[in-house]
Amino acid sequence: PPVRNLHVGVITSDMGVAGFNVPTCTLSPMFGDDGLLRTRGNTSIAGCMATYPRFLEYMPGISPQTPEEFGADFRCVATPGTGGCGFEQQLEATLKAITPSSSELNFVGGTRGHGDIENVGFIRPDSVLALILLTDEEDCSIQSGYEDVFNQMSPTYTGDLNLRCYLYKEAQWPVQRYIDGFKALRPGRERQLIFGAITGVPLDLVTAGTPNYAAILADPRLIEAAEWSPTNIRAYSPCPIPSSK
Repeated sequence: PPVRNLHVGVITSDMGVAGFNVPTCTLSPMFGDDGLLRTRGNTSIAGCMATYPRFLEYMPGISPQTPEEFGADFRCVATPGTGGCGFEQQLEATLKAITPSSSELNFVGGTRGHGDIENVGFIRPDSVLALILLTDEEDCSIQSGYEDVFNQMSPTYTGDLNLRCYLYKEAQWPVQRYIDGFKALRPGRERQLIFGAITGVPLDLVTAGTPNYAAILADPRLIEAAEWSPTNIRAYSPCPIPSSK
């Protein structure tokens, strides 16, 4: 059935670096943007305001905005740029944004989810919940107790900071944390939960608009690798696309 009431919210992948001194993560090194719904508009875009509600709401036939005007507001909030913290924690940010504080899940520093307090009202109990990642980077959601991976002087996690997420996968949360955490928002009603990613794949793996998922997962061009040069060492995901973090 067509949508009767649409809520759209935006977060970034910046979850901080446990307070360590990390270039690009200096604005809020402890918690980053912390999975809080963005209210800041991108005023470099013509027509954008400086601030917006925590989430945007559109009701066809009732809202005074046209769909185009609603989309323009969404663009203003959903264009934070790509100059944020270099440690991207897409999955952890999403989970913290929607998890209620009553959940048993803990986050960095023993904190709780924002779903029923700071981000209250965004999720309705009877709504279809769509979680969409727009990203050009691998996820680096770090487990509690492993935050030293962000420490440039760490005796345990050594080497270039750009390679930490690539070299130390054991420091990251298992994917099952997010499968279980997202499904917990719709227990017994998993059909009302949608998870997807807007990211880059080789065009030859898409036929008539339909991705070949088995080929995508097996293609060596989509396996994270280290890129070496005399002046720079970094981990990268092949086939990136420009995107907001």
